[in-house]
Amino acid sequence: MTLNKKDVVPRIMRWVLYLENFNYKFEHRPNNKMVHVDALSRAHLMIIEDNTLEKVLGIKQATDAKIEEIKEQLINRQIALWLRIMLTKEVPAELLFGVTQRGQVSDRLRDVLLKLEEDERNLEGFRCRPVDNMKRIQEHSKIYYDKRHKEANIYSIGDYVVIPKVDTTIGVNKKFIPKFRGPFVITAVLIYSIADYVVIPKVDTTIGVNKKFIPKFRGPFVITAVLPNDRYVVEEPPDFQNSQ
Repeated sequence: MTLNKKDVVPRIMRWVLYLENFNYKFEHRPNNKMVHVDALSRAHLMIIEDNTLEKVLGIKQATDAKIEEIKEQLINRQIALWLRIMLTKEVPAELLFGVTQRGQVSDRLRDVLLKLEEDERNLEGFRCRPVDNMKRIQEHSKIYYDKRHKEANIYSIGDYVVIPKVDTTIGVNKKFIPKFRGPFVITAVLIYSIADYVVIPKVDTTIGVNKKFIPKFRGPFVITAVLPNDRYVVEEPPDFQNSQ
């Protein structure tokens, strides 16, 4: 009967073709005889929830008595605030007042310190220890620096030298480019002193900027200190502005 219809729903046609290989009989039943179907339609189904390891662990930790005790102590316990400087190895409050300052800073501490007239605090001892620590760190830094740096070479007039070549050209293979320029011969030995005026070569590696009209030197500067290893401290001369 279904196949004789002009327009057949494809869903119904699929089941008709599937059931034509079986012997079956259609039987109509009234509503009062289909109670089991109504019961199945009203069955409660369990809901599947995401039960991950993090969620289970969070539930277990929330009900753990020891963890609750730790949380209670962290929230309500009075915690001392400690602050030490790496360079001095001391607390700033001990260096200034000679006592360890705890908790929130308030003016009551100043009142208490003013009342302690007979308190003998060795502030000099507290302040000498950071100085010793700073000197020890400076000596360690100097030893570390000297191990990895050699002394500056001293050249005389007539010596032949080469200069390292720095090529910052983009897109050029530098594998076969010589690493040094030269040789050059030294014609004069310059020894700078304090108050000498010098200029410093200006190296500009900005991409896309025409360097034809950019000055090759910066300055003048005045030497204010002579350091070892051919190093100098320079500053701008008085009443002279090199930068804007």
